[in-house]
Amino acid sequence: RQPDIDGLLVGGASLDPTEFARIVQYRRHAY
Repeated sequence: RQPDIDGLLVGGASLDPTEFARIVQYRRHAY
């Protein structure tokens, strides 16, 4: 799922560990 991750980090999420963790958790539950 690496290609999908790039699209999610376009904003400032990649700089914010908390936001990044939330996205990862959301992605895990989405699949």
